[in-house]
Amino acid sequence: MRWLLVLLAIMILGCSSPQVPEGRVCEAPLMDTGDRCCMDQNSNNICDMDEEEPVVPVEQQVVEVVEENPQLVDPVEVEPEEVKPPVASDTKEYAEEKLSDITDTVGDFVEVVRSEETVIMFDSSRSTGAMVTAALNLKLFLNDPDRITYADNANFDMLSKGEIDSLLKKNLILLGNGCTNDFILQIEGGSECDAGLVKGTGVIRTLEKDTSSVTLILGKDDEDVYFLVKKIIAGEVDYTSSMIEVDLS
Repeated sequence: MRWLLVLLAIMILGCSSPQVPEGRVCEAPLMDTGDRCCMDQNSNNICDMDEEEPVVPVEQQVVEVVEENPQLVDPVEVEPEEVKPPVASDTKEYAEEKLSDITDTVGDFVEVVRSEETVIMFDSSRSTGAMVTAALNLKLFLNDPDRITYADNANFDMLSKGEIDSLLKKNLILLGNGCTNDFILQIEGGSECDAGLVKGTGVIRTLEKDTSSVTLILGKDDEDVYFLVKKIIAGEVDYTSSMIEVDLS
């Protein structure tokens, strides 16, 4: 009977963990404890069998968290910041007064704006990607980052009197039409915001205010403005007249 107990103890000890042969090392995920190899899946130098809880791979932990909380993978909605109008309620009337003395002039607007501080203006809230691209392309064409900038807020409701004064001291290149650019609407006037404009035809007007120039690059829609700017850049337009119509076909 005793010999059966001895044999059973030897069998239990032999199956508990693999013995480390002399001259050999335990290969991951096994760990060498000195006299045996044991499993160490998380590489924390503690045999997994000696840890209180089984090790769960990080990837599996992430999957389980998402499955239990599916809302974690939904996009987070951010409340847009409230846009506050300028303090002055008569900004529009002020801008109309300041723009009342603009007159036509003859000259190369490209040459003029390249020599002085100029702002390319459109209104992003009423424009498409074609308009934004036109503004950026025109800025690159004029190629004077120290003097040429662009602004996407050609909207009297978004400008203060001080901002309007500051803009009108510089050369302006206004993109769009009266429906999408308040500066153009005031200068062009008319009962309709895009009056006189025809799809497929662009218009360039060069005007003068005090010591600065105002150039209108007009189109029936944003796509027309884009193609008009493209023709200007390609040198296909004679923009030395005070007003010119350009076939965009």
